[in-house]
Amino acid sequence: MGVGAFALGSRLQRERALAACAAEGASVGATWNSDAESRLREGLLATAAPYAQIAADRVSASFSSQASAWSSARVRACQRARVDGEWDDDTLDRATWCLEDRRLELEALVEELSRADATIVQNAATAAVGLSSITPCLDPLRLAAMPALPSDRDAVLEVKRALWRVGAQRAAGAYATGLEEARDALARAEALSWAPLVATARWRLGSLLYHTGAYAEAERALEDAFFLARESGAQEVEFEAATRLTYTIGYLMARHDDGLRWRRHADIALTLMGEDETSLRRATHMHRVATVYYAKGAFAEAEAISERALATQLEALGAEHPDVASALNNLGSMQYATGAYDRARVHLSRALAIYEETLGPQHPHVADALINLANVNYFEGSYEEAKTLYRRALVIHERALGESHARVAESLNNLAELLRLTGEYAESKALAERALEIFERALGPKHPSVAEPLLNVATVSALTGDHARARNLYERALAIQQEAYGDEHVALAHALTGLAEVALAQARPGDAVTLAERAAKLRESGEAPPEQLADTRFVLARALCERGSAEAKAGAKASAKADASAGARARALAQEARAVYQAAKGKERALAEVDVFLASDCVAGGT
Repeated sequence: MGVGAFALGSRLQRERALAACAAEGASVGATWNSDAESRLREGLLATAAPYAQIAADRVSASFSSQASAWSSARVRACQRARVDGEWDDDTLDRATWCLEDRRLELEALVEELSRADATIVQNAATAAVGLSSITPCLDPLRLAAMPALPSDRDAVLEVKRALWRVGAQRAAGAYATGLEEARDALARAEALSWAPLVATARWRLGSLLYHTGAYAEAERALEDAFFLARESGAQEVEFEAATRLTYTIGYLMARHDDGLRWRRHADIALTLMGEDETSLRRATHMHRVATVYYAKGAFAEAEAISERALATQLEALGAEHPDVASALNNLGSMQYATGAYDRARVHLSRALAIYEETLGPQHPHVADALINLANVNYFEGSYEEAKTLYRRALVIHERALGESHARVAESLNNLAELLRLTGEYAESKALAERALEIFERALGPKHPSVAEPLLNVATVSALTGDHARARNLYERALAIQQEAYGDEHVALAHALTGLAEVALAQARPGDAVTLAERAAKLRESGEAPPEQLADTRFVLARALCERGSAEAKAGAKASAKADASAGARARALAQEARAVYQAAKGKERALAEVDVFLASDCVAGGT
């Protein structure tokens, strides 16, 4: 009788415990429910973006999936401690804290996307699929590695709620609003003096700063976040700060080796977190690493890293995920930059198809893929096809983002460059000048992106005979790039080659040789695309000949041996350029110019 009563009591206790756990799991309904979903859909659809319906469907599906995963995890954590006796109270406490953090993230993103504007709606789907994984909240090893929980939990949770709101604003593209709130949240976190919270606040601030172009300030904030996170045991923040520093310093600030040193810190943090080679978090990090190698000019290594990361994402996410499309788009961009046009076309076409299917044919990400496909056609010499794709991308960007957005300026600049190449100088110049105006207003006059339309306008000016203006614009672009990237970056070669061309037109062949020599050295050491290196080598060949002719006319007593040596070098450079032009598509005009030069007296043996 006593045993039976005891057993019955145990069963009742178990049933009550299971019911209590189920109730805890259901509590996510306060964050994601039918009313929240309705508000979300209304907010996204109110933007009238052509892809708003698709965004609403995908966001709703992502949020429902996250809420379901959260609920299951909350029930399981409760059962492990209260029903099965697998966990002690401390482990349950940590799991509950971890899950509350994930719930706050979902809550913040629901609220942010529910008041969507044109910028937020374009980022909504990708922001939703980027919600943090629930899995670590059920991993006893990860839970044990968490910092000690704060004493004043309510106050800390309020700041964490604000920080997740900042994170949602960053994910949705609302950088200016997020930056203001991030500074306020950091001040509140510092007042509470719980180190993991302060580290998180500094990481959030740094992540927003680099989006606004304040790279030096971003570096300081992220570095402070990294070391404070390491000291306090906040491993996720330690990793996030290190991987952002890899990208910010290594790519955006073009300090490649410094960025790759931060890559090692991020790798160590991932290992300590138990993230193996199949980790999605590691794959995202490796895409950032690949970008640094690409910017450094180590194209083969960049491509190999990107392909490994893509394989991980395909395995984990499937072939139709927007993150997979982004990875394909980045990989294709690297491939066309190195002349691997066939492979680039395959990856970019797949990215375009995924974006159109998952985000809709009018989404800005579709325009990004179109631009990269246009670039492939451009480099292959299929100019009319490239024009069609560039113009389609421009229309999408203007409709989705408005006519004064920086992404619109990128589309304008791409089209302007192609029109310049096909001799449509008036339209090319007008588009490039419009792009320049947008970039300067949106990013400031010294942002590295401003250099691109400057170079376009400078080149058109040179081609139409306005060499004084061309020189001024090339020098301004060069100064912007030198400040951003330093004196040895391959990006400087474009402006240097243009300045060498202007020097030739202004009868300054000595200056032209100096400028072209520097540009050639940068493009040779930076592994520039072969057509670009050929352009610089041909300018240098002409400069060497014209300098020799000028010296001869001035009565210089150069030896016949020196004359022959200069002519031989000019001939060799021109022949190298000719071989590249002959193998490339769409270089008929350049090939003809080289042939005329090779028949000249200079390379035939005299100057």
